[in-house]
Amino acid sequence: MPKTKVQKQAEIQLLEEALRSASSVVLAEFHQVSVKEMDEFRKKAREQGVRLRVVKNNLLNLVLKNLGLSELNLKKIGKMLMLFVPVQGQAIDEAVIPKLVFEIGKKSLEKVKLFAGLMDGKKIEAELLEKLAQIPGKQELYAQMIGSLNAPAAGFVNSLAGVIRNFVFAIKAISESSGR
Repeated sequence: MPKTKVQKQAEIQLLEEALRSASSVVLAEFHQVSVKEMDEFRKKAREQGVRLRVVKNNLLNLVLKNLGLSELNLKKIGKMLMLFVPVQGQAIDEAVIPKLVFEIGKKSLEKVKLFAGLMDGKKIEAELLEKLAQIPGKQELYAQMIGSLNAPAAGFVNSLAGVIRNFVFAIKAISESSGR
């Protein structure tokens, strides 16, 4: 059943509010996605603090035009996934959304593809979003850094433990040889 003009106006207001309050927005194309796959996608998005909406391109074009973001013109007719992180939400890694879409796209045999994004009010092309999605997240980078900082100390401790271990083996060998 088609939406009435009032319903479309309400939808436009909701989208404008979401885009104004979002720290980052990613648009993704999708086709032939089953309900089960979409539910799984929504669940993963929610777990990471990302909001997801299915939006008709015509309405999204109107919203983008109203907000002065017409360079993100969606010429394709159909529907898009709009994923965004509300500013008032928790502080999360900006690369979470592209990673999420990229990961789902790989799992669902390219049924979901990155289209474009907005970060700090600037358009980001799909190719850049894909590269951003492949960069390790903040938590992974912190873990790598801590591991790198810990490596010299761990090596030093292991070398000291090796000396003690060899000393114990030597004493044990001496006691076994004298005990016979």
